Amino acid sequence: ELADAQIAQLAAMGTPGGKTPAGPDLAITEITRAGDTLTITWASKEGQFYAVTYSTDLENWDGEFDDSIPADLGGTTTRSFDLAAEGLDGEPMLYLRVSRP
Repeated sequence: ELADAQIAQLAAMGTPGGKTPAGPDLAITEITRAGDTLTITWASKEGQFYAVTYSTDLENWDGEFDDSIPADLGGTTTRSFDLAAEGLDGEPMLYLRVSRP
């Protein structure tokens, strides 16, 4: 299991190549885990929709938590996901990506 500091470090590094799939203005700003609940916060724009996908190996990004998340009011959006419901509670490493579908 990753410590909070390790999760924050991975979040700060972004995706390979240094940019998120939707551009440099879209970035995950916080990731926390409490038991099997993973909570993600990212920079967002009102009126936009977002997708949160995951990979266990940085090659296959077929894992999808949700592909139609409406932005929250303000400049960030926060969503929580149940890792056990996705069968991910035992995964030693999980990579996340937020994009606009």
